[in-house]
Amino acid sequence: QRYDRPVPCEVLAAFPELRYAPSDFGDLVLAALERHPQRTGRRLAYARFRRDSPWRDRTLAELLDGLVLPEPVRAEILRGPRAGRDGSVDRSGADFRVVKELLRAGCDADRILAIYEQAVVGGKHRERRAEDGLYYLARTIGRARQALADGRPVSGRAS
Repeated sequence: QRYDRPVPCEVLAAFPELRYAPSDFGDLVLAALERHPQRTGRRLAYARFRRDSPWRDRTLAELLDGLVLPEPVRAEILRGPRAGRDGSVDRSGADFRVVKELLRAGCDADRILAIYEQAVVGGKHRERRAEDGLYYLARTIGRARQALADGRPVSGRAS
């Protein structure tokens, strides 16, 4: 399929009196990124977050306030991923664990992204260009949501 070519279409219904602000759509753009990352404009999604997210101007302390998180996960957010028994650090596994717990605590994708913009655990997300980091994080959020829906344990890594 070619997404850069116009396709003829027919308008079946129109409601010009309805007007929406981008913020009316919550985290639909991030949800689209999770489902179809290769088809969604990453820069557009990241720009939308930077402009419209209700969480974007909050401090990390404000973002974590009121969230019931296990202490090891809170420590990973604040101090970075913990080393395994062999001394190596699995950053992807830490991201997956943290995102699953943030989802379990009731965070939406925008709040998770805001946390990852500031948290120590988000190093892998920040190493990439902004829109690629968003894609990585959106993919992690999608996999964590699926793991929670499937009832898989929180510890471990996305498969």
